[in-house]
Amino acid sequence: MHSYTYRQKSGQGCLAACLAYLYGIKPDSSYEHYMVRAGLFGFRDNFAINMTIAFLARYRQAGKGLRLGFAHKRYAKLLQSKISRSGMVIEPCNTQVWLQGKMSYPFVLYVDRYALGAEYHYPHFILVLTATEKMLMIYDPWEGKCRRIQRTKITKAVQLLRAHLRVCSVVISVVH
Repeated sequence: MHSYTYRQKSGQGCLAACLAYLYGIKPDSSYEHYMVRAGLFGFRDNFAINMTIAFLARYRQAGKGLRLGFAHKRYAKLLQSKISRSGMVIEPCNTQVWLQGKMSYPFVLYVDRYALGAEYHYPHFILVLTATEKMLMIYDPWEGKCRRIQRTKITKAVQLLRAHLRVCSVVISVVH
């Protein structure tokens, strides 16, 4: 079990930190710098896809890949038609199914940080570690720590991402 203490250094480092912990890697600033740079180039339509491709190119383990579930079905289908990478599965998904605990933990979730207590609205990746009926344990790379949060707040964070920021939510998990 990791201590989940890494605090992202850049504005785009949240996904890098979450992917590292998801794969059992302890992130550091040089890792984050590499991943953020890699995420900026490649498939221009989606930073998360670029970073996932770069991550798998460098850290892929035999028999282990990443599943990216997009909440918008048509967008997921579009990405499936444009991108095919070994170790990466792109599919439509219902984020509410994940949040209801019907899938395995941990997983990375794209949310609006405003619902988590930030002063402004902006997209942010967190790592959902475990859950009870009403609470989730999350790792927030912005804060560099784990905390318990009400399930309703995370649901609101996913809804705000789509409604306020017009961004499709993503769930990223390990696939064997």
